[in-house]
Amino acid sequence: MAAEKKDKTPNEREMELYELHIFYLEKEESVQEFLNKLPSTMVIKEEIDTKLGNLPKYSKYTRSCSWIIETSLGNAFSTNIFNHWVEHKPSREIMSWLQTLPLKRRSFRAPETIVECNVKVMGGSMTSPVEFVKHWEEVAVAEFQQDSSVLVLTISAGIAIEIKLSHYILHQHSIMQLQNDKTIFCFNVKFCPKLFKDPYNRKQRISCRGTRYPEFGLLTSFCVQFKNESPITSRLLWYLRYVDFAIVHTQLSVSDQVQEMNLEIKNFDNAYAWRSLCCQGYKVTNQLRTLGLEEILSEECKYSDVFTTLADHLAGKPFFHLKEEMQDAIKLTESYGFDNKVPKNYTMVRRAVLTPSRLILLSKEPVYFNRILRQYNADYFIRLVYRDEDFEKISGMKYRGPQHLLEDMKQHFINGFTIHDRHYEFLGCSNSQLREHSFWFFSSYDCITAKFIRQSSGDLSKERCVASYVSRFGLCFSSSWNTLTIEEHQEVRFEKDVTRNGYCFTDGIGKISKRLAAKVAKSMDLNIVPSAFQIRYGGCKGVIAIDPSLGENREIIVIRESMKKFESNSKSLEVLQVSRPGK
Repeated sequence: MAAEKKDKTPNEREMELYELHIFYLEKEESVQEFLNKLPSTMVIKEEIDTKLGNLPKYSKYTRSCSWIIETSLGNAFSTNIFNHWVEHKPSREIMSWLQTLPLKRRSFRAPETIVECNVKVMGGSMTSPVEFVKHWEEVAVAEFQQDSSVLVLTISAGIAIEIKLSHYILHQHSIMQLQNDKTIFCFNVKFCPKLFKDPYNRKQRISCRGTRYPEFGLLTSFCVQFKNESPITSRLLWYLRYVDFAIVHTQLSVSDQVQEMNLEIKNFDNAYAWRSLCCQGYKVTNQLRTLGLEEILSEECKYSDVFTTLADHLAGKPFFHLKEEMQDAIKLTESYGFDNKVPKNYTMVRRAVLTPSRLILLSKEPVYFNRILRQYNADYFIRLVYRDEDFEKISGMKYRGPQHLLEDMKQHFINGFTIHDRHYEFLGCSNSQLREHSFWFFSSYDCITAKFIRQSSGDLSKERCVASYVSRFGLCFSSSWNTLTIEEHQEVRFEKDVTRNGYCFTDGIGKISKRLAAKVAKSMDLNIVPSAFQIRYGGCKGVIAIDPSLGENREIIVIRESMKKFESNSKSLEVLQVSRPGK
């Protein structure tokens, strides 16, 4: 009978080199006692130049120290060195992170799927490097699928949460806390994890708005608690290091959520910018009581630019000191302000992104004018884009039968959505916008409604097909340059298309006289008169080319029957593009 294999003692094990990093220090001198009392099993071989790397900034805790340590403790090194740091660190170093990284790269392990039941899952946000605010808690079945690089957490009602272990989805640093008999992994997510109806065949995507967790999209951090002896713990730790995630140890503090603040904001611009800021998730709203916002928002000053700046700065950070970020945003806005100059033929329009988990409000952006924006107040329009959690387009080819997502999306088109004191209704879209899953919504003002705009744009009563109706009305949303209004002395002539042997040679092609073409070019500030223009005129679309035979002094355009799509009273000649030399 073979003798049993005994574990090697630390003295018998092979010596290994590790990089040791301590982050979020207030002062570098804080490590002196820790270094002086380092056990004999750990020997400092080299001190590494301090580099902050890609760590998110947090208040005054900006220093970091790094060394190369030689030890024979093996896998126990991380636990021992962290306990030694906790024992000897100064009391002021309350935000510190510790990372150990073996210099010898671990060998690859064959893909394996590991399942563990009764796993505790908490969702919330990080308000500092060591503070986690819990918003909900569930008991789940955890399944680590190494070949797919995903951690699947199946909670009540059979809902599966898919946490993709990818640098595109997760922030670089994952927090690991070792307790007596438990190990907690804390993942900070860049995008909300995807939800599935069937945990065994993740093809049926669902929206969180149809579950018991309608605010799921506001969760920015997830803590998963495993047993120490669980095989999923060691395999997950190995895999995260293998794919170059930084595993940091800290004393994580978990607290329950506090009651949210209800702020009364009268000005719509401020209210919109404030809600845009809160769309960043609970990592913002959990810190609101530290700002003293009641005094700020009660002032007459316009703070929409400050909130907009702050929302842009916080978008890619897993945690931050909100009060200091707010002060920086105020200084930045006061110093540089917002450039309100809009390029010619552009206007500023608000944007929004609708995902299966939340509605994200974005700041205004310059948008090329179209017929609708020229006729009505652009401040009451919003351009909504439908996207997945990672802002990629949702494809029916990727997920079999995305009917749950489509039903959720449909509710926003049927019922609209409300922002402060404005209710936005679906208005329409162009064909190109439809391909990009982009749509126009409108909030009524002065008795002008979305229905009124559609009726005033032309006679579309003959269109009984929804797709044709959207396509026809979408002509009004084509980005165009309003060149001139056709007046009484200028002629618009409708002609039949040129057809021979069943072929149409003039499909969508009209004509324009040289004199009128010169006026159009002048209104567009063009130095050369193009030979052709892509146009919208009333309910007509297509291209008009210069025809010298129309006469040198006449101002006339010829519209073919194939160019006319519907009746409209608009007399504006709008140009989308002009001909130009090709390479």
